Amino acid sequence: MSGTKRGASEPPAFDAHAYWQARHRKFGADFRGVGNVSLTGEANERQIHQKALLLAYLLGRLGVSRGARVLDAGCGRGYLTMLLAQTGFDCVGCDVSQDAIENAYGRDRVAYVQSPLATLDLGEAFAAVLCIDVLYHVVDDEEWQRSLAALLAHTQPGGHLYIVENLTSEPSHSPHCRWRTIADYEAFCRQGRARIVGVETYTPLEIQREKSVLLIQA
Repeated sequence: MSGTKRGASEPPAFDAHAYWQARHRKFGADFRGVGNVSLTGEANERQIHQKALLLAYLLGRLGVSRGARVLDAGCGRGYLTMLLAQTGFDCVGCDVSQDAIENAYGRDRVAYVQSPLATLDLGEAFAAVLCIDVLYHVVDDEEWQRSLAALLAHTQPGGHLYIVENLTSEPSHSPHCRWRTIADYEAFCRQGRARIVGVETYTPLEIQREKSVLLIQA
């Protein structure tokens, strides 16, 4: 038999697509499917509303007006996407999980597409691209770089990519998480024409652990 055998002590590679498909099927409309499984569904829903308010404020502060095209990359079942669409943004949501896309919220207001971030190709650029609590779930470094490049490719020149991250070098104990640092993002931006123009910190409800909204201008 050809090929290299995996060592007996080496764990199997993490399959993000299978993980999220199974998680969405398990939780369905319960917000633990896209949030913190240690919290209740209601607590996770409150966190999504908090993020929607913060993002709507940041979009307005950076000049993204109602009616602008906004991409929510890694949208899950699209609850945040729907909330932003209800405030007047023209939203598109994408997610790796077909199950999530098929059961997404607000399909009368939002266009949804199933795709991994690393191979996303919608054929257009958006006034703003959101990637909310998603990129730290991309544990492979090469896939993370391809995903970030694809997100920037979908951002209009002068527009902004909004990323919610932990921005810490602390190791994660979950196989589906890898925290990265501001230095990781700075190193990536130096490879292209993007630049970090701001970092907004906030403390999610129920968790009391600071997170950051990283603002990258294309």
